[in-house]
Amino acid sequence: CRTHPPIMNVHPSLISILILFLVVGCQQQSSPPAPVSGNGHPQQDHHDHDHGALGPHGGHVLVLGDEQYHAEWTHEDKSGEIVIYLLDRDIKEDVPTTAELITITTTIRDESQTYELAADNQNEEDPPRASRFKATNPNLLTALKQAGSGVKAQMRVIIDGTFFRGTFEKHEHDH
Repeated sequence: CRTHPPIMNVHPSLISILILFLVVGCQQQSSPPAPVSGNGHPQQDHHDHDHGALGPHGGHVLVLGDEQYHAEWTHEDKSGEIVIYLLDRDIKEDVPTTAELITITTTIRDESQTYELAADNQNEEDPPRASRFKATNPNLLTALKQAGSGVKAQMRVIIDGTFFRGTFEKHEHDH
């Protein structure tokens, strides 16, 4: 009966290659699956920005549509003034629209209320375009500050003929 050589007699370069494959294989990590959107399709991050970060005007940012645009809202607690700025997909530049109003609907315990914010910085073009909308309404401000904590709040606006919707999320109030 013939005996097999002990494993120690395996060529050293073969052991080195096997160890190399093991080390490289163990270091490769599979990327986590892409998040899935509400429609069941994988979400894609087209740009790098943090939705929790403040916008260029120092306000809170919300997504419009599938991130084609964003809206930033600022507020003045004492007067109840709310200003909404329409922004590009990268949250850097203001985006003007021919819309004269932005509407915000708040829902508290199945009771809904709709508010309108009027265009504030219309230019001289024909038709006029604006990227900033404003209203002074302490009740709306209170509701928006409670969004995500028992209050649902949704904004609607038309940009370049397309209807966009955005949802206000819970945020910290101490800036």
